[in-house]
Amino acid sequence: MAYPAMRRKPALIGEGQSGSNCSLSAVSGLPAVSIPAGVTSDGLPIGLELLGRAFDESRLLGLAYAFEQASHARRSPFSAPPLVRGRAPAAVAFASRIAVGGERAGAAVAMNFSFDPTTGDLKYTAAGTGIPAERMLGAWIQRGADGENGAAMYHLLMRGEAQGSGVIRLPPADHPRLREGHFYVAVYTVGSPMGKARAQLTPR
Repeated sequence: MAYPAMRRKPALIGEGQSGSNCSLSAVSGLPAVSIPAGVTSDGLPIGLELLGRAFDESRLLGLAYAFEQASHARRSPFSAPPLVRGRAPAAVAFASRIAVGGERAGAAVAMNFSFDPTTGDLKYTAAGTGIPAERMLGAWIQRGADGENGAAMYHLLMRGEAQGSGVIRLPPADHPRLREGHFYVAVYTVGSPMGKARAQLTPR
């Protein structure tokens, strides 16, 4: 008979893992096997460990195989997408220019983005023209399709900043939202404080 071992949410690469799911098997000397069991809501993999009786490896492997065939729980990690002509897919560059009303004629914020699908890094530069820094209230990436208003998710420009740059590490759940155009950039200024100056993010 196989018994499920303790469970613990996995840490992201680079972070420390509290405890270990392997301690019971290592201490007892009993055979164990780990199998994919799905993902968390934020895209981290879940593994299920089965612990067997002494010298019962064959039955343990049979149970693990049966579970895999019945559940099909494994998902390919976002960091290992299909190769493109034998290489990892290149970063996708795209740009947006947002006209801002209520400010000087021709006021706008120009933004350049680069999204790396293998790391989830979204690099950006933002520069306002015709908007004095003291009139800038901020710029955000917000969640929502075209015509929808959504929550502010990622800060691009802070109050008093007319230009800026940085890198945002998007969690796996946000990768398809970005690709499918379900994010937009909203600019807030003294003359346009309600975020009506906006543009959808559309990677191509």
